[in-house]
Formats: sequence, C-alpha cells, structure tokens
Amino acid sequence: MRKYKLDNKAKKDEDPSKYKDFGKLVTNYESTLKRVHKKPLYKDPKAFLALLVFLLILILVLKSDEESTPPEPAQQEQPLPDNSGNP
Repeated sequence: MRKYKLDNKAKKDEDPSKYKDFGKLVTNYESTLKRVHKKPLYKDPKAFLALLVFLLILILVLKSDEESTPPEPAQQEQPLPDNSGNP
C-alpha cells in the first residue's frame, strides 16, 4: 500500500484569520431565512401562466384518456336457479 506524505507545515503557516468573514456569513444566513419567492405564486405572472398551462394540459390528457377507452359491455344478470325443491 502506498504511503502519502502530508505537508502540515504549510497549513500551519497560513493565516486562518483571512478566511474569517463574519459579514458574509451573516448575509448568507439572512438570505436563507428569507423566502425564496418574494411574491406568492399566484401573483407572479410567469409562474401563474406556467401553472395554468400545466393544469390545462393535464385536464386535456385526462379527458382524452377517458374518451379513448372503450366502454365496458354491461353484464346481463342471469336469473338464479330456484332452489326451493320443486322441479
């Protein structure tokens, strides 16, 4: 098995304080807390139109599926044999 050598001295020499950016951390945290969409879905015209088109296509597909399936033949009820004992 191959042994790897790690250079730990290079990591210790770097200044870790240059990676500490608390302003950026707070900004990222606040942006994640805010809602992704500022407008509700029904008030955003593009999203509303996309949702409407999707629903219309779904309705058309379901209706065409109902029309294309042939109706099942109705089964006729057969009279039950009389089991009263009289021939």
